[in-house]
Amino acid sequence: MSVFMCEDYTETPKLIYVGDFYITCAKLQFDVSTVLAAISKLRQDKSMGPDDLAPKLLVETKDLISYPLYLLFKKSLHDTVITDDWKLATVTPIFKKRNRNRDEYYRAVSLTSIICKLFESITRDNLVHHLESNILIKSTVSAKEGHV
Repeated sequence: MSVFMCEDYTETPKLIYVGDFYITCAKLQFDVSTVLAAISKLRQDKSMGPDDLAPKLLVETKDLISYPLYLLFKKSLHDTVITDDWKLATVTPIFKKRNRNRDEYYRAVSLTSIICKLFESITRDNLVHHLESNILIKSTVSAKEGHV
């Protein structure tokens, strides 16, 4: 018995649907300062992924690493390719409750590449901004944050 799923990540979509037309992933807009800001937001106490890069290392070298990461992210978007190293995860079953001998009482925790998480975060923020600014989705800001 297994509580884990195998997902197929072999195909990467080359086009993103936006309104009445398609744009390529390469047209997503961000710059070095976006990468720098994303690195600055990293929690340094988080665990390393399978690439053994600690968030603390990235934060402490953010001024040196932000431009090379920017180039890497732009190339990945342009080529619509995610490196295989970013697809790796260290998966650990964590006990939830009740019977330790039953699979359904565990949940899977995946440790993935911090660099890939940065890339995902920048891409997600960019897409959400585009969708909100073109009124394709409603704003995700909650009333708790001082906005209605």
